[in-house]
Amino acid sequence: MILMCMVIKMSYDFGYANENQIKAIKTTEGPLLIIAGPGTGKTYTLINRVMYLILEKNVEPENIMLVTFTDKAAKEIITRLSNELIKYNIRFNVDEMYIGTFHSVCLKLLKEHIEYTNLKRNFRVYDQFDQQYFLFQNYWRTFNTIENINLVIEQ
Repeated sequence: MILMCMVIKMSYDFGYANENQIKAIKTTEGPLLIIAGPGTGKTYTLINRVMYLILEKNVEPENIMLVTFTDKAAKEIITRLSNELIKYNIRFNVDEMYIGTFHSVCLKLLKEHIEYTNLKRNFRVYDQFDQQYFLFQNYWRTFNTIENINLVIEQ
């Protein structure tokens, strides 16, 4: 009697994803931009795409970048992704991934590769107030020397 053993690889379960979401999830070559309104499943699609990349395409999580516009959206992505990683028993610190707002991801990249910039190690990112104060301190005297500046700027 001959016993045959077959290993059946289960395909990734796309859950409740619709046709367009599955297309976005399976698009693995190059960057992907998803533009859709609120409540259309963007975060759901992104999380499923990340899991598809990790489970089906063997992409290391630290090689994945997810960028959004708001802190709230970034936190939601981190929470949902953490839950999915736990669900699939994948032990990984999401802090090692590039997940966040455009500003936070760019800041992380700057800090990691500061030796390739002209920035000093203790550089500081100015918030809106600091930016305005800097301009006020450093350029007000220059602006005041411009003829008829009062026509443009109230003094």
